[in-house]
Amino acid sequence: MELVNITIERGAVVKGPVISVDSSGRQEGVPVNLEGTPFFFSYTNFFIAVGCNTRATLWTKTGTTEHVGCDSICSNGTSITNIRPENGACSGKDCCQDMLW
Repeated sequence: MELVNITIERGAVVKGPVISVDSSGRQEGVPVNLEGTPFFFSYTNFFIAVGCNTRATLWTKTGTTEHVGCDSICSNGTSITNIRPENGACSGKDCCQDMLW
């Protein structure tokens, strides 16, 4: 986990490891293990994915139950470096978000 930002309003913002599966079904990355860290999943956390034509899902440890997920699409010509949330939220255009339950 990488600490990205800390604010009084939002607390700690961290970026976790990325696990990706391409269109051929090949999976890359490592699972998130929070044991021994000061971090935990709670209902105030958001699951955010940034990218063009992206489907992001968070699964249980066994990989049998999808907890949260979202899809994002990008406008023609959008560069990944120019993606910014609109009004502080990712609505599905360029990025998407879902709450952890």
